[in-house]
Amino acid sequence: MYPGKEEDIATLLRLSGLKISSYAIDSRLCQMKSCFFALPGRQTDGTQFLSEVADLGGVAAIVPDNYQGPDFGLQIRRVADVKQTLRHVAARLYLSRRTCVIGVTGSVGKTTIKEFTATVLGGAYRSPGSYNSQLTLPLCVLNCPEDAKLAVLEYGMSRKGEMQKLVDLAPPDIGIVGPIAYSHAESFDSLAEIAEEKLKLLQDARLKVVHSTTGADGVIYDHEPMAFRLPFEAPHLVENAKAAVCIARFLGLCDDQIQAGLDKIQVVERRGTVTEYEGVTYYNDSYNANVTSFKAALAACPKKKRQIAVVGSMGELGKFSQSCHRQLGALLKGIDEVLCIGKECQVICEILGAKAKYFDEFDALKLKLQSMVQEGDVVLIKGSNVHQLWRLIP
Repeated sequence: MYPGKEEDIATLLRLSGLKISSYAIDSRLCQMKSCFFALPGRQTDGTQFLSEVADLGGVAAIVPDNYQGPDFGLQIRRVADVKQTLRHVAARLYLSRRTCVIGVTGSVGKTTIKEFTATVLGGAYRSPGSYNSQLTLPLCVLNCPEDAKLAVLEYGMSRKGEMQKLVDLAPPDIGIVGPIAYSHAESFDSLAEIAEEKLKLLQDARLKVVHSTTGADGVIYDHEPMAFRLPFEAPHLVENAKAAVCIARFLGLCDDQIQAGLDKIQVVERRGTVTEYEGVTYYNDSYNANVTSFKAALAACPKKKRQIAVVGSMGELGKFSQSCHRQLGALLKGIDEVLCIGKECQVICEILGAKAKYFDEFDALKLKLQSMVQEGDVVLIKGSNVHQLWRLIP
């Protein structure tokens, strides 16, 4: 519960009659009539950016109750805990809406499933990017248009208990659970524990759409034949599209409407996008990585004269890190040349021998790749987000 007075919450929602256009926790994303939640940070504090919020046209800010600085013309509301207030206001607003919410989770493909589903449904609100955390999911709830009939939201977690908090804030009407893998695994003891946490999304959902690897009861979408035309053939993308089809049929769309939506879907940037440059094919799956998503990328990557894999280490794996990187090393044995970055990848180089090279620094890796690529090569680029390997694409 929000640690303040109930009348303050009511005032906060109305903000003295101001019509709020959007809510933000990043001052750079504020716009005309935005409300800014000034969250405390380790290195900076949100209150340091109130003037920027005002300059961008913001009209209100929620700040800690010990803030004594200027208001810069903003309507200021002081609260005991800005983060808890963000959650509480979002939860209150969620209960007052009539939007049908489709929640998406899983270790692999959340954003792609979300984008495909929202596109097939047509006109559905979708959470931006990978907004799926304890701070960003409440923002999605607050920024969802009041008249939205459908919303597709991502639910992410990295620790035990986090999924339940998100479900308590915004319980979905329909739940989708994608493949479960060792991802954000540092606080878990097994894959079964990760699955158990993810499956909390489904507890109150009217329709449960699950990938068969979860071991949960529900509509298993990767065993159904795809009866529609798709703009790609990669197996993991086909599975993601099947989830969208399941939802569309449940909501009453006819096959013609579903096909019209499928005709509009596009691969999400950095999650399997293909770039051709000077005769070289770059398969960019650099947004993030785990063993399961590496398998999918290797299966989907075009096969040509020579395959080069640029591999960044997989993060947040805890005690599973070495075994997962060993598995990846075995998966890469069929690749002609492998360039690695991230100390966890050293074991991959040990497994692959002379065909693999290890780099401590991105610039050295980039120079090596540039010097070796030839016309006709295919370059797979994949690793944890921290490496920002998409910078290798010309």
